[in-house]
Amino acid sequence: MAIQEKPTGFAPGAFAIYTYKNIFYTGAKTQPDTFSVFLKTKKADLQMCHMRPSVSRVDYTPAFSSFGSIIRTYQAIHCLFSTVSKGSFQHCPNAIKNLLRACVAFVPVAGNLSLFVFDTLRNSLHEKTIANSLKNKKEIIGIAFDGKVIATAPLKDYYSRFSKKSEPIPVLTSEFQRALNIVSKKEDFIDMEFYFSDLLTRLYKG
Repeated sequence: MAIQEKPTGFAPGAFAIYTYKNIFYTGAKTQPDTFSVFLKTKKADLQMCHMRPSVSRVDYTPAFSSFGSIIRTYQAIHCLFSTVSKGSFQHCPNAIKNLLRACVAFVPVAGNLSLFVFDTLRNSLHEKTIANSLKNKKEIIGIAFDGKVIATAPLKDYYSRFSKKSEPIPVLTSEFQRALNIVSKKEDFIDMEFYFSDLLTRLYKG
């Protein structure tokens, strides 16, 4: 897959959105709460861009969030009962988290503001988690889902394709969204953790 050097991407640290299936149930492998793209330079400087699901915009909008919370509640209860019926409790914490988020989103204005502040603080926590996992590494690019580093690649491999003037984070965020747009039209729901780990590997190591 060709990479565009002039993307319509995002600036590092920006409040960015990624679009996939627009389902309200988040925090799963099919739609993480936070999709982070990071860059660590030779001087150990760490830059990140955190992308939230497009449904986050509904959570932050009065009235619309109340409608969205009903859908999220249904999807969370469905996942909860489906998991328990199979004798597993693996996805229960995330289902309960979605139920709590739906309850907060149902409250206009106060609920919307609370979710925005919570998501912003969560991004800060993810930054610290990612930084700690990368403290012994330099000159890499990579992605993380919900604070968990999924894949990395040498920064030199990126610059072997592009000039030093190009900015890796806007390029990668734009390219990953383009990949999601393509796959969302062809597939049902994908395991985004596996998909993007494989994609990064193929782009820069294959």
